[in-house]
Amino acid sequence: MQARYFIGSALLVIALAGCTSTGKSDSLLSSDQVIAMGVEAEKNGYEEQAKALSDGVVSASEYRAAYDLVSACVAGKGYLVSDPVVNPLTSTTYEFTYDSNGRDQDSAIDDYQKCEDRYWGDVALAYGSNAPQSIEPQLKEAIVQCMKVASVNISAADVTTLKDLVGENDGSREQAARDCSLSETQRLYPDMPSVTISY
Repeated sequence: MQARYFIGSALLVIALAGCTSTGKSDSLLSSDQVIAMGVEAEKNGYEEQAKALSDGVVSASEYRAAYDLVSACVAGKGYLVSDPVVNPLTSTTYEFTYDSNGRDQDSAIDDYQKCEDRYWGDVALAYGSNAPQSIEPQLKEAIVQCMKVASVNISAADVTTLKDLVGENDGSREQAARDCSLSETQRLYPDMPSVTISY
């Protein structure tokens, strides 16, 4: 499951995908799959992504380079891009937002997507799937306490990633994990531009 939220006076879910698992020992994408993504990227003319994907793993420096490229692309079309902030729910992936700068929203979204398709999408997916993840300690403790209020008792010592919070086949625990992850991130990190919850 993946959902992305803006943090502010209103919380808006802007992306929702099928459930997947991420974390230190449970990668979503194999190196062969990442290489295949690179081959497809090259076919589409996305040379920068193809190069980053070609060895089957995306490094932190390649991930940052992809952000620099997509942000330059979006800014080059006249829009605003926030600086990247590390998501405290993963300690590895970036959160950032775009601003249409007063221009037509539909056209802006189309432009954002074109830039992401060319420079960002597959690199971000590969990096987020395979980079070791961990919840920031202060945030983890806060989420665990929040879940206890919701009658879900878990030990912080047993939690490293969002997947650990969610557990297996427990709808009430999953809901509490999502709700508390969002509310506690918003409380402890009010300046975060957005929050992606993915597991």
